[in-house]
Amino acid sequence: MIDQCQSNPMFEPAPPAVPKIDRGDGKFEFIEDNHTRKLFINAFQAITTTETWDFVAKDRESFMFDQSPEIYRISDAMERCEFPPGHSGSSFGITMRNMQYLAKYGIQDYKTKIRMPSARF
Repeated sequence: MIDQCQSNPMFEPAPPAVPKIDRGDGKFEFIEDNHTRKLFINAFQAITTTETWDFVAKDRESFMFDQSPEIYRISDAMERCEFPPGHSGSSFGITMRNMQYLAKYGIQDYKTKIRMPSARF
């Protein structure tokens, strides 16, 4: 005889919780270059405001040439956040790659594994 608990979905264990990524406070105080720090603060605020961290974390070929609605929402928000960037395509792509790493691995891993000449570790 089959145990009723085995076939009852109410008793099935819940899937494991997705661990929360600590992305930090968005201040990037460890970045010594003032311009780079402002670009990162701006992107962090825009991504947070538009609630697109999950989108940013996904692998993609390009941020610079991506034409998804989320990219437009993020770049529009960048213009309304602190330190509007005036990005070139290249600086947007580089900034978004940094945000992608942060979204995937968190602030501690970012600080220890990303080697930027303008960062103080």
